[in-house]
Amino acid sequence: MLIPINTDAPIYHFPWATIGLIVANCLCYVATGFAHPALLDYWVLEYGNGINPLEWFTAAFAHAGIIHLAGNMFFLWGFGLVVEGKLGWKRFLKLYFVLVMCWGAGVDLLTLHRTDAYVLKHVLPSHGIADLDELTRIVEEEHPRLTPEEKAEFIHEILSGMKGRCLGASGVIFALLSISLVWAPKNEMSLLVFVFFRPVTFELSILWYSLIYIGFAVLGLFADQFAMGSSGLHMVGIIIGLVAGLLYLVLGWVNCENWDLISVFTGHYGQFAREDWQLGAFSRHGNDYGEVPLPQGTGNDADSVTGSESLQRIGRLIDAGDYVLASEEMLAL
Repeated sequence: MLIPINTDAPIYHFPWATIGLIVANCLCYVATGFAHPALLDYWVLEYGNGINPLEWFTAAFAHAGIIHLAGNMFFLWGFGLVVEGKLGWKRFLKLYFVLVMCWGAGVDLLTLHRTDAYVLKHVLPSHGIADLDELTRIVEEEHPRLTPEEKAEFIHEILSGMKGRCLGASGVIFALLSISLVWAPKNEMSLLVFVFFRPVTFELSILWYSLIYIGFAVLGLFADQFAMGSSGLHMVGIIIGLVAGLLYLVLGWVNCENWDLISVFTGHYGQFAREDWQLGAFSRHGNDYGEVPLPQGTGNDADSVTGSESLQRIGRLIDAGDYVLASEEMLAL
């Protein structure tokens, strides 16, 4: 795992909201009894049960274990730094919860088909169970002391589990990853990795770092045959993040200072985005060093005027390609 710990992206706002979200996730982990199954069942987003907005939020703040929680919080810190650093805590929180809503709605819509009937027709046979009658017979053989009501409840829990469920902040974090890719592809992320239990740090551009994890998600999606596993959940977040990042960019809701993904791909990023960035013999717009405005002084100081004229003369020599004479003039100043 490549753990993000810092970034060289411009941080215009302290990450108060990112820290707050990390604390909130940790508190929710405690509230679930440290991922106790009996409590965790109330937090998960269940597939095939219609549209349940409350589950969108509870699932995004619930985790299945301490490793699951710690891994997600490291990534939330890394990408929260980039996104909140450009938006500030209020706008970042609004964006974060909109991402939660979009991710939850997307997962619900993509899993509406996973009903009890779907499980009976497709999932049970994949486990070697022909139909509901065979499942009932297996339950009766393995749990003969169950009352009819307990047996019905047990079978219902089995079918609900086979429909599928999800939890964790990773879907929304992958949305933040995509937004960081759109807003700051050229900036670098400081990464921590353990090699034979020894910590090693290095830098990697957000562009390549994001593409690595997006690539893993795509490969995992194919390996899962497009089922809504962890890779599918991540892909939902990736797509939502790309749309959100581009929308903010196009509408001018974020200032990336011409270092965004579109500017980088078109070659008009940083200083290259300025029409007059080139001067002298390389200029495409007729600009030359002799036309650069130079200080003229504030009074009748003859020395200032003479110095200004000398600098302009040096500029004209550079434009003419006489670099040796220009160097001599500079040394004579």
